Order: sequence, then C-alpha cells, then structure tokens
Amino acid sequence: QKRIFKNNYPNLKLHAFGHCVDINTEILTINGWKNYNNINITDEVYSLKNNLLVKNNIQNIIINKDYNDYIYEYDNNSISMALTDGHRVLKSNGEYELCKNILNKTRVTIPINGIRLKNDYDLSDDMIRLYVAIVADGSYNKNTNLARFKVSKLRKVEWFENLLNCLDIKKYTKNQQKDKSICFNFKLPQELINLNIKGLDRNILNFSRRQVEIFLDAYSVTDGQKIGNSILIYTSKKEESDLIQELCTINGFKSKISSRIHGFSNNPSYTIIITDKNFLSINPSKFMKKIKPENNITWCITTDIGNFIARRKGTVFITGNCHNGHGIINTGLRTINNII
Repeated sequence: QKRIFKNNYPNLKLHAFGHCVDINTEILTINGWKNYNNINITDEVYSLKNNLLVKNNIQNIIINKDYNDYIYEYDNNSISMALTDGHRVLKSNGEYELCKNILNKTRVTIPINGIRLKNDYDLSDDMIRLYVAIVADGSYNKNTNLARFKVSKLRKVEWFENLLNCLDIKKYTKNQQKDKSICFNFKLPQELINLNIKGLDRNILNFSRRQVEIFLDAYSVTDGQKIGNSILIYTSKKEESDLIQELCTINGFKSKISSRIHGFSNNPSYTIIITDKNFLSINPSKFMKKIKPENNITWCITTDIGNFIARRKGTVFITGNCHNGHGIINTGLRTINNII
C-alpha cells in the first residue's frame, strides 16, 4: 500500500512539498527502477553512506501535481537531470548543496554510483561466463535440458570451446550450419538449472564486484565489445538493459543506456555503455537551463539517510532527497520535511 502525500495547492512561490525531480526521473529500488506512478512505500532503495551503498527505507512518497514554476535541466551525453531549485544536490565530498546555489558554478563533482560490501555468489568464474554466453548468444530447452550456443565468428568459437573444456563439459556436439555458423549443443550444468536462462536472472544482483567484472567481460565477448576503456553490451530486451544497468550501478560502474529502432523491426534495440568511473564533473553554468516540468508534476521520496539513486534518459546519478535538513511537518504518514 502506498503512503503518498500529493500537493495540489496553488503555486504561491512556496512549493512546500513538490521539490525534487521530474516525471522522467526514476529511482532505483531493490526491486528495480521505478517512477512516481509505480513506486511503493514498502520499497527499499539504495543510499550512499560512508562511501558505501546500503539499503534504506522510504519514509514518504511526495507528488506535486501542480508545480507551476521552472525546473533546471542538465542534459548532455554524460548525464541528464531535471531538478527544482530547492533540490539538494549530493556532491562527491558527501556534502549537499541546493540546486539554485550551483547554477553559476563551472564545476561540481557528483557521485554516479556506489559499491556494496558483497561476498562472491555461489558460481565459479567460468560458470558465470557460460551463463552469460547462453543468455546472450544461446538458447535453452527446459524439457530436454539442452542448451545451444550458435556463433559465426572464429574468436567466439574458440572462446566458447575453451570454456566448455575448462568446465569439463565433454559431452557436447559441435556442428557447422548451412550459414557457416558453428552450433554447440550440451546439457545445462546443474549449477545453472535454477537460474532464468531466457533472459537474465535477478540473482545476478548477488554477484560481488569481482564477479561483475567477469560478467561484463563475458558479455564483451558474446553480445558486446570493448572500445578503449568502455564495454558496450547489446540487447533487444529492455528488462535486460535495465537489469544490467542496475547491476553496474550498485557495483561502482558508470553506465548509459541508449536505444534505437534496428532494421525493419519497429522494436527498439538497446546499447549499454559501461566504464569504471565513480564520479562525474558537471558544469552547471554552461549546461543547466530552465524548463517547465512535463504535466506540471514534480516528485520525491524521503529516506532516513537522505539520498537515493536516480536515472533519467538512461543516465544514472546519486542525489539528495530535498526534504531532509529542513523543518518538519507532521502529516500522519510519518513525517514530511518542509522547505518553506
């Protein structure tokens, strides 16, 4: 059940309850990315505390459906944010500063991800590689327990055959198809039986940072590539791109999702660009511009720690919930912070 405070009062230049982000901004919960229309008070979010990500309760969800003032948009290839002037921007030094106070600054460094303390998940490195290969470039028949991996590039054929040998999977067939591709067929190992094969399993979120590096490297071989210091991953499934970005964000990787209509299909394909980077330097004085929020809606959550992970236009950042640090109004929902 949601516990939401909605403000439909006239503007009055006070905006007591709506200060934060626009409706194109999502928040990362432990159940995935959510917008104002599907987030619940029972969801937990990730917050940055003592330079680590920890799970944090939502105290309140605040939706202002009559925000008649401007908000400030920062939108370029690196990051997209749309914030009200009273929003608290979290900086890399752990301090907060109101959006209106950074507008004329040429450099502000903000955190864009975090790292949890996490032990290895119970899968070997090569089993993680095999799992990625089947999900990205293979198929699986649950009735026969047969997995299939079909590739055409020689480097992928050699990589996958070596992987099967390292895992001591000797009972496999290797056949050349009419299109000159090579098809491997083999029994799915017991270790992968309980994982979702037709799409990524949310259990990958239990990977340690080290295992995530193995995961991303395997994707760069199967359904992606490395370009310089970045890894590019391709998928036709939005839920997979969202999950990969979630995995990257909670393990200290910068990521950006872009989409395009591919070929003759009207369905979009997704590219995730991933780099090992924790902070981003922005220039508010150059890139921030005033816009009207879509549908005059702004929204926010309050948390115990005072910040959360947000996403807008496929880019991720950690930001403050702006109702913390001000006077408190008792709403009967717990508390809501007043920025009057």
